[in-house]
Amino acid sequence: MKIYHKPNDILKKLFIQLVVVNSLVGLLQPCNQLIDSVLTGQMLGTYSLKVYALILPVGSLVMALSFVFSIGTQISVSNMIGKGKVSEAEEYFHTSLRAATLFACVFAAIVFIFSRQIVVFLGASASVEGQISDSSDYLRAYAVGIPAIFLMNIMLSMLQLEGQKKLVVILSLFLVIVNATGDLMNLFVFSGGLLGMAMATSISYITIFAGLVLYYLKFSRMFTFSLKNFNVDCLIGIVKNGLPSFAYYGSIVVRTAFFNRLALTIPFTNILAVMTVVNSFTTIVDAVIGGIGDTVLLLGGVLHGEKDLSGQKSLLQTAVLYGGSLLLLMSILSGIFAVPIAGIFAYKDDRLFVQYCARAIRLTSICFLPDTVACIFKKYIQSIGRAKYTAITNVLCNVIYVGTAAYVLVNLLGSDGIFFSYTVCYVLMLFTHFLYAFYIAKGSFKSGVDIFLFQPQDRLKNIGRIHEYQIKNIDECVEVSKEIYEICLREDIVKRKALYMSLFTEEMVKNVLQHGVRKDNQVRILLKIILLEDDIILNVKDNCIYFDPMNYYHILQENGNDKSGFGIRIVMGLAKEVTYTNSFNLNNLFVRLSNG
Repeated sequence: MKIYHKPNDILKKLFIQLVVVNSLVGLLQPCNQLIDSVLTGQMLGTYSLKVYALILPVGSLVMALSFVFSIGTQISVSNMIGKGKVSEAEEYFHTSLRAATLFACVFAAIVFIFSRQIVVFLGASASVEGQISDSSDYLRAYAVGIPAIFLMNIMLSMLQLEGQKKLVVILSLFLVIVNATGDLMNLFVFSGGLLGMAMATSISYITIFAGLVLYYLKFSRMFTFSLKNFNVDCLIGIVKNGLPSFAYYGSIVVRTAFFNRLALTIPFTNILAVMTVVNSFTTIVDAVIGGIGDTVLLLGGVLHGEKDLSGQKSLLQTAVLYGGSLLLLMSILSGIFAVPIAGIFAYKDDRLFVQYCARAIRLTSICFLPDTVACIFKKYIQSIGRAKYTAITNVLCNVIYVGTAAYVLVNLLGSDGIFFSYTVCYVLMLFTHFLYAFYIAKGSFKSGVDIFLFQPQDRLKNIGRIHEYQIKNIDECVEVSKEIYEICLREDIVKRKALYMSLFTEEMVKNVLQHGVRKDNQVRILLKIILLEDDIILNVKDNCIYFDPMNYYHILQENGNDKSGFGIRIVMGLAKEVTYTNSFNLNNLFVRLSNG
């Protein structure tokens, strides 16, 4: 029987599932702001909408700061989970909760106390009757929910590691529903005006936060909710990993302000309206690209912790192939259906304006593919701990590259230059990633495309010594067991240890196939043998029912006279380190043996 070393099916399936979840969450996140702005404008009038618009920068800042904690925690925890260090992962989680609580409460208190000064700084004018007081009241009511926003984002980011993909979507949807319900009750029952709208927003975040606390106290299998533990080193790691996200959102604000000013220099009176239409449409596209990037960030962090270079390579291949294909298709469809798309967001009877919008959509859609690939590499680089590079490139991409390109192209192409500048920006970003990979590889192409793993050459040489198998039945299990025995002999591993490893593989995988299969679930078992200079690592990953092999090993030890599980007992007895984790609803066993 031929054992095919094909792309990682477990990883591919998990990648697709997480992209769908993250894209849906990315689409739902702006819904609160969209609902609030529509209801405020339609029901409370233009004056109230202007007050609401004044406060938006505070909301953007709160989200950007909260992502420092949530994304920083996600990367740190996923690295620890990949290493099998569950207690350390929980320590990062607890540290993040405690630090975020303190920071968010202080920040909320500052916003609450100095609300009048803040709204004046943002543009509220005493010449407009009631604007300062109304803006200040809105900001104070919003400040009540700030701590819940920080903690909610942290806990939501951990749910996916536990495999709770559906719950993430349900809670994100419920947040929108609670906020919309609160807004409607405020408008038609309590008549609370702008203050009531802000309270509805805060209550929605507090409600989801309370539900998440209940989940982590009663139902979570990996983490518990606690504000007791705190570790300074953990906090430093969290902030370091999360700062690139703050740099990203901060640079987006700068880019938007620059583009608005640049647009005013163009002799086309409707350019800002066209930009608004394009931005509204690309919100959907950005949610998909962001979903792909966030999935790479999450999975890449776990694989980096596992030091699984072949898995990281499979992740990048899968992301570029599937993500790139999807966005290429969206780019083509956007070009073909640009006019009807523009008609959704623009006044249809103004045909000339719709045509302008359609042209802008076509020009912008050219960037979808390079944007996706650049995002994949950026998020992957962030997941492997290269935070400084990621932060710098976020500013380069969203300010320097796109700003320079837009300024030059507007002078050459007029208004078209703004929309084409995105493509130039992301192509330059891909070139920057290439130069960085070349720099890490110390100017060598010996590793070929593997240099895009952004790893030093001494680590890349180990990729060829990673043997990966996918097993779906007993017959394949037996064949893989034999092949492992032959590989060990070729690597000059002593015959007895090679035999033990072969037996371990056969017995462990057979046990999963016989006792771990879920109903109506296709079995996927991924087996890896990783040969390092001093160690041999056996890794068994499967999508079957929750099963801790360490408990099984102890049972075998107690039944010492039973001949079953002989290979498992010997190998785990000889092991330097045995770790087990369950993340993304996958069992993951690592056994580290001495290569001697």
